[in-house]
Amino acid sequence: MKSWNEIDGNKLFNIVFSRPIAIGEIELFSVTLENDQPKITLQFDIPETPDSPPSKWGKFNRCRLGLYCLSVRNLKISNIPCKNNLFMRISYSNNSFTITAANANASIEFQAEFVSLSGPSVYLCEVDFKHTNERQPENSHLPIEQENKAK
Repeated sequence: MKSWNEIDGNKLFNIVFSRPIAIGEIELFSVTLENDQPKITLQFDIPETPDSPPSKWGKFNRCRLGLYCLSVRNLKISNIPCKNNLFMRISYSNNSFTITAANANASIEFQAEFVSLSGPSVYLCEVDFKHTNERQPENSHLPIEQENKAK
């Protein structure tokens, strides 16, 4: 998947953004793990802000999304929480999504059978989204299984 617009639950997203928004750099806000489902919810800011918002939203400079993931398996988390931005990828094959958010020092990786987008929500913050100077981690184009073999 190349854009947030492709993910289920994108109705509001596609109303307030007039163009496709690439999946990429994020500022991770929270990770919620529920073992009884198994379910993971990620909340994060993206660098883009809506270009077609309703007027009642007022002023804002930040945009937060949620990624709701069900039937999670093969969860790997390393050095989270972290202060640096992560680079997210989402791919789909064999009836399963592979979600990876990583930088040079931290990562969260897993597979899920169902993925849905929540939001966007917008807010005004003293600090604009700050792009990282890091590059996307090596092997970030590979599925989890191939990355492990490459190491």
